[in-house]
Amino acid sequence: MTRNLREHYDYLIMQLQQKSIRHEVHEFGSGVKMIDVWYKEFFYVIQVEFDFIGFSEISSEAQGFDTLPDAVFTDFECFRNHMDLIFHDPHS
Repeated sequence: MTRNLREHYDYLIMQLQQKSIRHEVHEFGSGVKMIDVWYKEFFYVIQVEFDFIGFSEISSEAQGFDTLPDAVFTDFECFRNHMDLIFHDPHS
């Protein structure tokens, strides 16, 4: 995992923890990380790869997990904006 992706991963985990969003991290020998996220009634999987961050919503329509994410972000600011839209706290 490149240094920038490590920083992005650390930021993502910090945000999930600060917002008390339930999550579980799966680390693979390759260095890839998968983060299962339960937020409200939704379930998401975030993939932290070597050159991108993937984001998938697992729903009744898309029950099986695929290694190809629903959305791929190579720019962390775009991913951060996407994450902020989904995990925003309307009371803050």
